[in-house]
Amino acid sequence: MAPFNLSTLAILLCASSLASALPARNSFAFQSSVQWYQCGGNIECSNISVPFDWSVENDSRQFILAVARYKATAQPHLGSLFFNPGGPSESGNYYLYTEEGQALSALGGGHYDIITWDPRGVNMTVPRVSCFDSALDEYEFYRGGLLTSMLDLPANFGANVSIANSNDVHSDLKTQIIRKRSTISALFGRCADKTGEAVSYMGTLNVVKDLDYLSRLIDGPDSPLNYYGVSYGTVIGQLLPKVLDPSRLGCIAIDGVADISRWMATPQIKATSTGASDFTAVYSAFAKFCVESPDNCALASLGTPAKVFAAIETFINNLYFSPAPYPYDVTTSGMTVPAQLGRDLLRRVAYSPAQWPLASQVIAAGLAGNYTSLVELIQPSLGSVSLGEASKVPDSTNWAIAAIACADSLQYPGPTSPSIATLTQYMLEALKQSPLTGDMWFHMQWCDLWPPSKSRYNGNYTLAPNTLKTPFLILNNEIDPATPLRNAQVALDNFGTSNARLIVQNGTSHITFTQPSNCTLAIMASYFVSGVVPSNTTTFCSINSAPFSSST
Repeated sequence: MAPFNLSTLAILLCASSLASALPARNSFAFQSSVQWYQCGGNIECSNISVPFDWSVENDSRQFILAVARYKATAQPHLGSLFFNPGGPSESGNYYLYTEEGQALSALGGGHYDIITWDPRGVNMTVPRVSCFDSALDEYEFYRGGLLTSMLDLPANFGANVSIANSNDVHSDLKTQIIRKRSTISALFGRCADKTGEAVSYMGTLNVVKDLDYLSRLIDGPDSPLNYYGVSYGTVIGQLLPKVLDPSRLGCIAIDGVADISRWMATPQIKATSTGASDFTAVYSAFAKFCVESPDNCALASLGTPAKVFAAIETFINNLYFSPAPYPYDVTTSGMTVPAQLGRDLLRRVAYSPAQWPLASQVIAAGLAGNYTSLVELIQPSLGSVSLGEASKVPDSTNWAIAAIACADSLQYPGPTSPSIATLTQYMLEALKQSPLTGDMWFHMQWCDLWPPSKSRYNGNYTLAPNTLKTPFLILNNEIDPATPLRNAQVALDNFGTSNARLIVQNGTSHITFTQPSNCTLAIMASYFVSGVVPSNTTTFCSINSAPFSSST
């Protein structure tokens, strides 16, 4: 392993001068400056317009991007560091409003303005992806159980088709797919109708060009573009040197790396069946660290990791084969607790070990026959909005995730939509990779139901040697449920060792940021502040504390 050592670093500056003007355009009215207004604490906000289609010179249609910045707190001021939190469909503004601005600012020692934005179709940007008439309408849809994040399946069906009642489970899976495809078809049709033609222009190709424009407008045309993207935000990062002039780029870090070829050059129906391979490893790590932390894991008394893992499977199987009764009230969607709620719990906690102690308590309670905490955690909620107010509040933009993913992905080949048999087969392949949560991207595979994209990137993903003045930082946990380490290695291969460095952290979650490592943070600080990258192609870092520890 190559330890982090400042004396072995090669110095490359992020803040080199550039000479390129804002792009010329006939019809679209470019802004000459940004009008910021105070929107809480150290945060300022603005609205910045961009055209629907950057390739059409007379396109007067526009998105109005909601942009926010957390102002620099240290001198010298190094310009802006743009941040995208992933999703797709995550709101950059939300991250600043929920006090993440300070943590992001610390990555650059407070020397940068942290700039985030709500991408096309997302949150406060307009037009936005809208599928319901109000938050209440959306809440009632999900409360009624018409569509859930996960399918209702036993724990080990995908890995072991010889389990009891296998034929019945297979038939049940097919029936669920038929019903959910019908529901999603109606829902996506409504989303497209309410959102309008904007839905065809939400692909990452346009998002990269939006980012380029924001950078030039905010920092000036001669300033480099500095960027930190996580999860889906790594797709944006990987396209930057392909869509923009590489000399535009300063310091670029991507964390929790998406396989860009699988994302863009593969139909979503196939891509979603091949991306969940690390989930089982995450649950094995959960079981291991649980037994090692008896004070913080409610399942530790089972004694061995194998028994903890088996208990997780039993928790799911009990709910599938014998759904638990639950008292009905206005906040619940029915009078039974199905396995899909338990599977959704596992999906959520896989992303963040900070939630593992709570998850162990919920599973332990369920094994004892008490599912109250599970229902309270997973059931749809209006949050702080009352039922009376919800009819006046806009719906969320959650389905922008499918709009953006489908705008990027290769369309399903053939003149017709995939058959139910094909959909079932792809789902079985996903469940073989991850029997507990292989269906987690089920809702993103129906791209044949969306309007055709008008903003796809169709090029390659490789760089010639020494294309970049400052190599990218590519960061990934050793075990990552959503973006396995192999994706980061593919990105490194695409860029080449002269254009990138890989930081591998021994974490078990999605994105290195969720499991702090002083080693990783030091590398990032040196990179963003001084333009420094490790001299070794790959550097290994250890997290500060193990899952279930009191300091996690």
